[in-house]
Amino acid sequence: MKIALKKILFFYFLALVIFTSCRTEETEIIETPPKDVLTSSSLVARLVQKTSINDGSNDNIIDFANCFNIKLPATVTVNGEEITINSESDYKKIEHVLDDSDDDIDTIIISFPIQIILDDFSEVTITNSSELMNYSSKCNGENEPDDDIECLDFKYPITSFLYNSNNEVINDITIDSDSKLYNFIKDLDNFDLVTLDFPITVTLLDGTEIDINNLTELEVTINTYNGDCDEDDDYDYN
Repeated sequence: MKIALKKILFFYFLALVIFTSCRTEETEIIETPPKDVLTSSSLVARLVQKTSINDGSNDNIIDFANCFNIKLPATVTVNGEEITINSESDYKKIEHVLDDSDDDIDTIIISFPIQIILDDFSEVTITNSSELMNYSSKCNGENEPDDDIECLDFKYPITSFLYNSNNEVINDITIDSDSKLYNFIKDLDNFDLVTLDFPITVTLLDGTEIDINNLTELEVTINTYNGDCDEDDDYDYN
């Protein structure tokens, strides 16, 4: 399969070189890549990037922000009780403390400094609540539409083949996380063309897995299930 995908890129660019060398000044035709080649400006590339963007809503119970996460481990004091958060499951402990009484005034105090992970997976050190508020104020509000597509996830690893017409080299690239996929798409330029080693698998929110056999199927699947679930972008947990 990998050899076949490389051949797709090789023969496409061979044809493009021949076409370019034979083109006269009087005639200019815009050559478009075949449908099984992904480019930086294609719709499917944008959909893939939105599906792999960092979803910041899983820790809204402590940071009230949908566009970034607090990097774990982190420590918070909830209604006077100190809780160390080592994994996502520990957010449930915070919810239990908050729900313990309906008569008290709930308080959550974050122990600084912390690091936050932005939607593009870059990290920023935050030293106080004012700095945190500055970042959270830039996020969309509770349950407002945002760029990330949360109703399906990619199953890794994914193998891609990238051809850059500047250096005419085809590189094999193994992608094993959302952050690598997001930045792979982000870093594509106008000279890059990509094929993926299909089939690849996406997982829906209910655990259903769907095998994808080409870029057209990938685009259709993301569009079909985008918005097909409650993204749960409120400020409670779960």
